[in-house]
Amino acid sequence: MPSTTDSVHVCGFCGKPLEFKELPKLFGMQDKDKDGNDKPFGFYQDCKCADAVKYRQECEKAEEATRKEEERKDFYKRLKCAGIKKRYEKATHELEPENTQKVLEGKSLYICGEFGTGKTHLASAIARKLIWKRKRVRMLTGIDITMMLQATYGSSESEADVLARLAKMPILIIDDIGKEPPSDWVLSRLFAVINARYDEMLPTIITTNYEKSALVERMGKHGDHDTAEAMVSRICEMCELIKLTGNDRRLA
Repeated sequence: MPSTTDSVHVCGFCGKPLEFKELPKLFGMQDKDKDGNDKPFGFYQDCKCADAVKYRQECEKAEEATRKEEERKDFYKRLKCAGIKKRYEKATHELEPENTQKVLEGKSLYICGEFGTGKTHLASAIARKLIWKRKRVRMLTGIDITMMLQATYGSSESEADVLARLAKMPILIIDDIGKEPPSDWVLSRLFAVINARYDEMLPTIITTNYEKSALVERMGKHGDHDTAEAMVSRICEMCELIKLTGNDRRLA
């Protein structure tokens, strides 16, 4: 650490005078000392003694550690804002790298499989990497979407506002589609979101327990079979199928 007394600048470790490196003054710069003489413009160079070098290295290491910790906190804050649940905030998956790349290229994914095969885990791992790359992601379940829409009743925000926001989200993940009550009201709202994203060719990741044909039956269970078929038809065209198999990992 350098120390100074008036015009004397020495190394705080070895006491050696520090070398002053003078720089050319910019046009119009004026700097006078107490006697009215021009003051040189520049800086004192760091001492190269072992203790001074070690001190600077420790300072740089501490600054880097602080920067990384702030970056980590910001990352986990962005995960939370995106809707990534705490259980999945450190999710990794062997299929993540190739499928993250597909989403970055604008492709959509349909991840299906039995209970406990890692559908949400894979979707969360993909979301995590996308968020790390500073992409705007929102992860919601079908039930979350219906609750968001129902919360507009009596508020200043309308259903149309919520649907428009979901339709325009750069990357949207709809987790566990088919778990929501299969009513015509729910179906019509999910169709509106998926149809808008289909038209705009925006990346969408869908996870579900249902094969595509079974999803038609599930969503159209109480009447509107045509809308269910139209929605799943769009999903079939826009999404690449990823089928996960195996035993229920939660019971392993």
